[in-house]
Amino acid sequence: MYVEHVGTMTIRNVTNGNVCLVEFRKRGWTGKGAFEVEGYAFESIQNKDKKAKIHGKWIESLSINYQDHEELIWKANPLPPESPSMYFFTYFSLQLNFLP
Repeated sequence: MYVEHVGTMTIRNVTNGNVCLVEFRKRGWTGKGAFEVEGYAFESIQNKDKKAKIHGKWIESLSINYQDHEELIWKANPLPPESPSMYFFTYFSLQLNFLP
């Protein structure tokens, strides 16, 4: 992987004003924390009462915890069999490269 997402991303629902602040952790020298994501959902940017927690690794899966319940909200598709020799491209990126 040649992309390292680092820092805080703000996701805002323009319909109801809900906000989610997601932190992409920096990869250390040992690789600890690589691809890890953690964030919280709030009622609004002014109301910082945590409604839900989002966590996982952005290359594997993301889950949300709310009201003592955990739910998987996204899971990455499996990589092609020869992905290490193809820069770990996904099926999606490989298909885009071969479109007419």
